[in-house]
Amino acid sequence: MVKSFTRIAVAGASLALVYAGSTPAWAADDVEVQWDNKVISLSAGRGDMAFHDDGDVFEVCDTKADGAGVTGYVYERDPVTMNVKMVRSVSDGGDTGCGKISDYDVGRWQIYMLLDSHADGVSSVKSEWFTE
Repeated sequence: MVKSFTRIAVAGASLALVYAGSTPAWAADDVEVQWDNKVISLSAGRGDMAFHDDGDVFEVCDTKADGAGVTGYVYERDPVTMNVKMVRSVSDGGDTGCGKISDYDVGRWQIYMLLDSHADGVSSVKSEWFTE
């Protein structure tokens, strides 16, 4: 019994190392990870993306009147297969109000948000993985 428990522990630790070291193929060094209460913000006040748990609403706001705009993306990871895919996106800019995603049920999925500016030279920001 001790040997089988040790094997399980070693296998679990190995899987955790592989899982922790894996990143999506698109990941770039210039994607800055920021996380504050399910809100991410671009540098120089260019935009924000927030997740509101009440109703599963993602809100993307272009906060700089420079004509560039922003796009927010929602990625999900299946807890069984660990496959990652982009499931929703919304852009904002050039109008009043913010863009919203309200037709996606987070449910059991692990998700993260990515916010991208359409302006040159501005790094994207990414949230940590989270669940509802």
